[in-house]
Amino acid sequence: MHMSSGTVDAGGKDVCGVVSTFANFAVITDGAAGETEYRFAGYTLSGDKPVLLSLSAIAGETSLKYRLHTENAVLGSNLQGVVTKAFAA
Repeated sequence: MHMSSGTVDAGGKDVCGVVSTFANFAVITDGAAGETEYRFAGYTLSGDKPVLLSLSAIAGETSLKYRLHTENAVLGSNLQGVVTKAFAA
């Protein structure tokens, strides 16, 4: 497994809604009831490769730290760009 990480600005966005715009993920935890972490698991649409995405709130900020676990670095790099772009929109 390969892990990519970074931060994105969630700025009042519905995290589950944003993630659903670019991936077919199942929600594991949704940040409800004051939780500060969101977790999603699924497979890539092409190639059926497993993917795990977790987003954690950064105290006092609107930013989320993400960790993206994929089968290899190339897939991780591609999905990292997609995550960043989706939250920037």
